[in-house]
Order: sequence, then C-alpha cells, then structure tokens
Amino acid sequence: ATAAAFTKAQADHGADLYIDDCASCHGADLDDGQFAPALKGAGFRSRWAGKSAGALFSFVTTNMPPGGAGQISDEDYADIISFLLREGGAKAGDKPLPSDPAALTGMTLPM
Repeated sequence: ATAAAFTKAQADHGADLYIDDCASCHGADLDDGQFAPALKGAGFRSRWAGKSAGALFSFVTTNMPPGGAGQISDEDYADIISFLLREGGAKAGDKPLPSDPAALTGMTLPM
C-alpha cells in the first residue's frame, strides 16, 4: 500500500467545501463542533491512521452529511479528505487523491 497523496489545489478546494458542508457540525477548526466528533487530533488519528483511504472515503460518502449523503460529488469528497489530511499534518504533493473508491483501497492514511 502507498500513502494517500493529494495536491494543494485539492486541499484548498476541500477547505472551502468543508466550511460549506461540514463545519456546522464538526466545527470551523475541525475539532470544536458541538454535534460531531473531531476531524483532527488524537481521536481522529487513532480511528483512521494507517487505515485505507478507501475506508474513510466509503464512510464519508455513505454517511456525510447526515441525511444528505451523496449530495456531494465524489471529487468534492476527495477534496474534503485532502483538506483533512493536510490539517492532520500531511504535506501536499503533485499527485491528486483519486475519487475512485477502488483506487483508494490500496492507499493508507498517513495521519
């Protein structure tokens, strides 16, 4: 397995999407929401670090936002995950994070 990679443009776009689609529950700082768990920090890392990027992608595409799963394109979900990776300390590179679940299965989350 390879570490999940993403581009700066993906993470930047994901940051905008996060504010629009996720911050109301998870908080503007990813760990200060009153309705949903933190998306950065020790708790998030213990749940997702080393796991398949495909597993995280599958979770968010089928569950987020609550009651509205699937309203966001797969490309936008990939960009939001790219933003989460960057906020978790991963560095952007020149390869985009794929939005294809099969391609993500062989990638691990570096957080």
